[in-house]
Amino acid sequence: MNKKRIKELEEILIKYKTIDLKLENIEDRMNVLMEDIKIVGVSYEQKGSPTNSFSSNVENEVIRRAEQNSEELANLAKVKNELLLFKNVVYRALNTLTQNELDIITMRYLHKEKKSWVEIGMILGFEKDYCCKKRKSILTKLEPMLVAI
Repeated sequence: MNKKRIKELEEILIKYKTIDLKLENIEDRMNVLMEDIKIVGVSYEQKGSPTNSFSSNVENEVIRRAEQNSEELANLAKVKNELLLFKNVVYRALNTLTQNELDIITMRYLHKEKKSWVEIGMILGFEKDYCCKKRKSILTKLEPMLVAI
């Protein structure tokens, strides 16, 4: 596996660590949009047209905002589904790892603070060089499962 592909796989794992936060933010935005349209009273200053049709600035604004919000909600739903697919693919791939492999990947890519190879080796009782070599074999093992991303 070449260095470019290793870097891509590492970026996937780093992105995975923040996926839940991104999903929560999308959910929050979707909730705000759904609650955004508020019905406001009609002003008596508005008059109907000679054809007795009635056009309210408030109604027009509510309709415009509802259309805008619907469009944004659809876009957010699409992004949310893509993120959920990403999360599920990576989760299933990580579940194929042994406990030692998962520990190495978790400490290196999934913790808030990225641990150095020396720290990982000390915690797991391995040499730094072993952890570095193991990383490449782990990423090689994960690659076919993460090809869909």
